[in-house]
Amino acid sequence: MLSRGEFITAFSNTITWLNCETCQKIKAFKTDADTRFVTSYEKDEYIYMNSTNSVCFKSSKGKAFEYSNSQLSYAYSQDMDYDKNIYTTGYNTINIHQLTSTGQLIRIIPTSQIDPTITDYPWVLRFQLNSNRFLLTFNHTGKVLICEID
Repeated sequence: MLSRGEFITAFSNTITWLNCETCQKIKAFKTDADTRFVTSYEKDEYIYMNSTNSVCFKSSKGKAFEYSNSQLSYAYSQDMDYDKNIYTTGYNTINIHQLTSTGQLIRIIPTSQIDPTITDYPWVLRFQLNSNRFLLTFNHTGKVLICEID
């Protein structure tokens, strides 16, 4: 989690930390892509889309990585399950990539495997705290699914 009183946000090519009370910028970090979402797990640990086909995990604890895959296109949303596995949506590739906490690919889950009727682009993925259940939203239809990872 962020420090008490901090908020992290992303826009264009910048990730910015703000003071919640004053809205003053605490710090900013330039990315290599049009970063639309950033997910923070602990203070100074966060993950974001760093290019069309990659996500980057930054950590002050020295366990940073970059994950790239041609089957990952526009990874707008990321989150972590109760086992510390990382998930990222592939917007244009219509899939979800499940990674270990060190950035190794576990599997690629086509959204059609979750629901065969889905043809829309996955938008936001968020896990229930300390759970393997997650919410998955879709951009154009507004469809929302509650899913569970085995």
